[in-house]
Amino acid sequence: MDAREVKYAMFLQESKQMILARQESGLTVKQWCKANGLSENTYYYRTKRLRHAAIAEKMSGIEMQQHLPTLVKVEMS
Repeated sequence: MDAREVKYAMFLQESKQMILARQESGLTVKQWCKANGLSENTYYYRTKRLRHAAIAEKMSGIEMQQHLPTLVKVEMS
């Protein structure tokens, strides 16, 4: 994993923690962002990036399954 991938993984982890903290607080997004000095745009941007990463991860698994070569047993006589 190169530095860019590590940085992106950290970004996703921080975004996930942020969303969980907001949900556990019981506050609205607007209230939570104001209390934590974060713009709503940043909150929703991180939510969107996290959602896209989750979809990409799911899709890569599906694509890999569809493109894996099928092993065929050949009998030699």
